[in-house]
Amino acid sequence: MWCSHLTFFGLTMTALILLLNSYSFAGYLTDKLFVIFFFATGILLFGLYRHKRKIVRAYFACFFLSPILLLLGLIIPPFHFITVVAGLGLLMDGEHERYAIDKTYSIQTSRVGFLSSGPTFSLVENKYLLFEKTTSDIIFGAGTPKSFKIEKVGPDSVRLDILSSELVDERLDTIILLKR
Repeated sequence: MWCSHLTFFGLTMTALILLLNSYSFAGYLTDKLFVIFFFATGILLFGLYRHKRKIVRAYFACFFLSPILLLLGLIIPPFHFITVVAGLGLLMDGEHERYAIDKTYSIQTSRVGFLSSGPTFSLVENKYLLFEKTTSDIIFGAGTPKSFKIEKVGPDSVRLDILSSELVDERLDTIILLKR
């Protein structure tokens, strides 16, 4: 059990370092799953084993007490709003849609929350089979795509035709570079 906790700790720290450099593990929820498993193994280790050293006991007590602190935040009136907003902010993942260009590149539209004006268009590049590099905000001013056509113009450029509203025929026709 200790080995799994240390493994998920290492994967969580790796995901954090990758995130700071605009990389992530391949997949939508892979990074979040590593963090969830890291906390879950910490809670299980606190509940299953009696530790003799106080520093180890305090370390695992932090994992075990985190759900209790969240419940206290929901019970105490001044902290209720902060706890709800923070909890929803952490849980809200938004809508993600990927449009494949080829085996290496894809366009991802992300819309987080109901207050967002429109989706964020990102270029996702698969690297080394396990990682993805995300370049955010490659297209500005486009609404939620109803129709999305991708045509490869050259080895490093793509023509996008985005229909964002069927009522007013709002189209965006642009060419983006895959490598910068």
